[in-house]
Amino acid sequence: RIEHGGDGDDGDDNNDGLGGCPVKISGSFEIDRTHPDTLIFLGEFAIDFGDGSGCPDSTRVKKGSMTDTFNFTFGFKPRLHLISSSQTIAFDEFSGGRKGIDGTFVVKTEEPGMKSIEIQSVVITYPDTTSASFDGSFESVDHDFGTLNRGDDTRTLTGNLTGTSRDGAEFSAEITTEVLFKFACFKRRDIPVSGIVDITTDGTSSTVDFGDGRCDKGVVRGRQIG
Repeated sequence: RIEHGGDGDDGDDNNDGLGGCPVKISGSFEIDRTHPDTLIFLGEFAIDFGDGSGCPDSTRVKKGSMTDTFNFTFGFKPRLHLISSSQTIAFDEFSGGRKGIDGTFVVKTEEPGMKSIEIQSVVITYPDTTSASFDGSFESVDHDFGTLNRGDDTRTLTGNLTGTSRDGAEFSAEITTEVLFKFACFKRRDIPVSGIVDITTDGTSSTVDFGDGRCDKGVVRGRQIG
């Protein structure tokens, strides 16, 4: 188990970016060796600034907490490799000095090449007290990776996002046709070549079409006023 800090002044002597704010850092983990071909690391790590009243600079107040609950599974055959992972990162009135954040992100990876993120009741608060909120989920899947020919590697993306902007406008975005990325295009840059996204913002609907799969940078947009 790991524990550090409390009510004392950090001092920022090591230039760690804490701004002299008192902070409590804690964590614990365990290793599961009960499975013959896998090794599992699981635990929790937390940073807690409290209410920020102990910060020496009122313009750089850090407050709130962040907790990361994790689970990593490694396989041994044919060599040591990550099989899957899961992290739940929760923010509770967390502020780094200007913007604040509340909410939870759940990040998962699965073999082979599947990654996902869930955005749960995330609220970002700005210095002028306005805020924006988000909920959604995305899944990315790698295809044809692990071969000697990197030119045939592709990635697909699906998911959706909803929320409210700082000025109170409700918005949503949904990938209605999975977005395709080709590794061979654009000097191996991560640029989509096909897929459709439907977007609605404050009663205005639009569609983004990334093309027919060819390696070009053209994007077709259509708009309908609701």
